[in-house]
Amino acid sequence: MSLESPLDETTELPLPVDRFLALLGDKNAPAALDLFAPDAQITSRSGRVFRGHGEVIEWLKQATPSYAYSVTRFGIERDNRLLTVLSRVSGDFPAGAENLAFRFSLNRDESEITSLSVALDA
Repeated sequence: MSLESPLDETTELPLPVDRFLALLGDKNAPAALDLFAPDAQITSRSGRVFRGHGEVIEWLKQATPSYAYSVTRFGIERDNRLLTVLSRVSGDFPAGAENLAFRFSLNRDESEITSLSVALDA
């Protein structure tokens, strides 16, 4: 496993991860469905699991709340096809700001996200 921190504009991320995080920051997460494998799995912060495109789109819609927020990436951990991006999400939601760990698994050629887990980063 390698750790690079801070994550800045010159840090290269696999295309689907980079696009997903950009769409999330632009509050357009539902447009990210094509970045996920058809049988992808997402585990939300609450532990709920979403499987396949039908459920993934449900989670993506929930990931774009009505709150005003910004996403700032500040770290990365990589272990083969497992990639963790540490991000600070700040906004006018009840908690105000949280550090989140987005843990991505990618397919062999890194063209699709096969799983994503979102958790608080302590």
